[in-house]
Amino acid sequence: MSYQRNRSNSSRNSMAPCGIVLIAAVLLAIFAIGGAVIMWDDYAGAIQNHEKLQEKLKEKQQELLTCEDGESCFRRGMHYHEQKEYGKAALDWEKGCDFKNGMACTNRGIMEFYGEIPETAPERMLDFATRGCDLNALRSCQLKGDVLKKHFSNRPGALDEAHALYVKACSPQDPSSCGYAAAYFYSKDDYEKSYEFATRGCLGDGSRNTANSCLFRALAAEKTGRSDPPREERIKTIKEGCDKYELGYFCAVYAQEMAADDRERLVYMDKACHFHNSPEYCDTARKARREVTNTEARLPELQKACAADDRVACLRIGKFYETNNALSPRERTARAKEVYEALCQKRDNQGCTELRRLKKAAGR
Repeated sequence: MSYQRNRSNSSRNSMAPCGIVLIAAVLLAIFAIGGAVIMWDDYAGAIQNHEKLQEKLKEKQQELLTCEDGESCFRRGMHYHEQKEYGKAALDWEKGCDFKNGMACTNRGIMEFYGEIPETAPERMLDFATRGCDLNALRSCQLKGDVLKKHFSNRPGALDEAHALYVKACSPQDPSSCGYAAAYFYSKDDYEKSYEFATRGCLGDGSRNTANSCLFRALAAEKTGRSDPPREERIKTIKEGCDKYELGYFCAVYAQEMAADDRERLVYMDKACHFHNSPEYCDTARKARREVTNTEARLPELQKACAADDRVACLRIGKFYETNNALSPRERTARAKEVYEALCQKRDNQGCTELRRLKKAAGR
């Protein structure tokens, strides 16, 4: 009995670990099957979502391929234009314009104006621009002004109408029109209006669309005595109008900021002549070049006159040294300062004034 009892206890002890292992195996199997089911559900859901997405994309593509109203024709025209299928884009935008979509009218006119499709007739471009402008598409108003200036400038009142259209189109969305309006008012000596419209279009983003506005803002600020933008910034902007945008008028204005004997001044006067091709600018450039050449040729004569106490001759020599780009900046200043110091020692007021100016510029 005793043996049997001991044997029975031993059997129960040996069975315990086996039961635990069996239970653990069953639980693992259950977890594995559950995980597989979850993964399958996720996979099936992903497939279903992908199919829905594909259906939506097909619907969008189908919408894109329709031209049934102004919006859909405009949209499909954009699609064709991005694909460089300009003929199809033009047809869709023409239909969109017929459906009274102002942006479609604008784009159809722009394509012809900028040569993406062959030009048919200026009157046709003007018609698309007019229809778009009447639908309050401001870019169409600018386009109409451009067409009037380019093709109908000889028509009575066309230029005035073009400028009125630029005034209407001026907005942050169309800053280039603000620049055109500012240029018009500047040409009429209405500097207040020029400053107003230039400020609207000068958004400070550095883009070419806003450049014209920023340029005329600088010019109008000079004429009206405003401190915004600061003078240093204005002069820099005017210089950029010549160097970057090659506008002859700005070259001429910047040239006036330099001394008469400055060789760089001649460079900008020559640029004004070249970019603007104006007889006035070209004649001025030739005259200025002759004056500088004469000063250089007359330097020995001027030095002799200065030694004989001709104060005007001394001042001309000082200016010549100060603006002579053939010398280094330090040498230019040193030579001019020497001349002005000699004049100031002789109690010449102008000589003392020029000397103080040089010292102030040098920070002394």
